[in-house]
Amino acid sequence: MSAATGVPLEWGPDRLDELTGLCAAALPDERLSPDDLESIAFAPDVADPHGPFGTSVVLGTPDGIGAVVASVRHASGAGQPPTGFVQLVVVHPARRRRGVARTLVRAAESWAAAHGAGAMQVGAAAPLYLFTGVDSRWTDAVCCFEALGYQRTGVELDLVCPTRGGPRVATPRGIAVERVTSDDELAELVEWSDRCWPWWTPELARAGAAGTAVVARRRPDAAAGSEGGAGVVVGAAAHSVGRLGVIGPVAVDPELHGGGIGAAMMAEVLTQLSVAGLQRAEIAWVSTVRFYVRSCGAKVHRASQVLRRDLPSGTGRDAAG
Repeated sequence: MSAATGVPLEWGPDRLDELTGLCAAALPDERLSPDDLESIAFAPDVADPHGPFGTSVVLGTPDGIGAVVASVRHASGAGQPPTGFVQLVVVHPARRRRGVARTLVRAAESWAAAHGAGAMQVGAAAPLYLFTGVDSRWTDAVCCFEALGYQRTGVELDLVCPTRGGPRVATPRGIAVERVTSDDELAELVEWSDRCWPWWTPELARAGAAGTAVVARRRPDAAAGSEGGAGVVVGAAAHSVGRLGVIGPVAVDPELHGGGIGAAMMAEVLTQLSVAGLQRAEIAWVSTVRFYVRSCGAKVHRASQVLRRDLPSGTGRDAAG
């Protein structure tokens, strides 16, 4: 790294516009907005190292030609050290291949180690992330992480689909899909997720609070003499948890899989995104491609590598001086 670039320093929210401009130059096709970057780096719920989203930092060069967003999250298992994540690393195209990215990643590793992390990972950073990994088409980025000793641990598929005009499945009889709009509905969503899919609760709760979650309810059967009411939650879906236009998670009560509930929720989510002006949506971290192809005409968009490196002991102390 050149002397003009200098040692990476912590960037605060006052440099959000600068970070957004840098991302526009480095990753123009991704269209990362100030809201996307604020959500992952500067939002209040990414400031608690023991919270579901952990704690985040932006480290950038003094001259503004490169930056890295990193986070640290505590493991769910007792006695497990926290894990650090590289959420984003960007270097201005005019200054690439000069060691800037490597210096930024090393600075992120030192910061993570100082916060107790025993390993650094790129990708698979749920419940909050911008990307599911390093897009395999980003050759320079893949080479950078390989040179730094990162090893591939997996590959995640992301899909893309139109927000309107694709195939749609009719909502199953007796099911209603509705946006979460009240505190009571948010509480119902969280209770259901905690019971059925607890690892997705943080994402669904964040989306519910932001108005970007829907729930599927099974309506009472009046013919069978059931009481009235809104009906019980049997599924939930979210979009734009960390990045506008990205769908996920989509979850259905395990006992009701295959009944069309997930497809009905997808239709509602896509309608919301279309109304918001988006022509296409990305579906992150897909495990069942066939479901999304049939329900919304999705196609594979990218294959992202998940990379990981154990951090040597003493890295954090070195960073501290």
